[in-house]
Amino acid sequence: ADLDGAVPAAEAEAEVVARLGPGDYFGEVSLLMNMRQLATFVAASHCDMLWLSHRGMRKVLDSFPELEEDLLHR
Repeated sequence: ADLDGAVPAAEAEAEVVARLGPGDYFGEVSLLMNMRQLATFVAASHCDMLWLSHRGMRKVLDSFPELEEDLLHR
């Protein structure tokens, strides 16, 4: 998902492990591997976000196959 705003990535017990900002994204590994998201994300302020299904992600990757390699090695 792409976002416009601030979103902390939190693990169990609400420990903040990362802070994302405009242009950042998360959830790409779970989309690529077709698995559940491993972290919980809570918006710290208003965010404009893009949601993409596994099927939608596969369509994007079929059109841009080099993107999958880039996402896995970021």
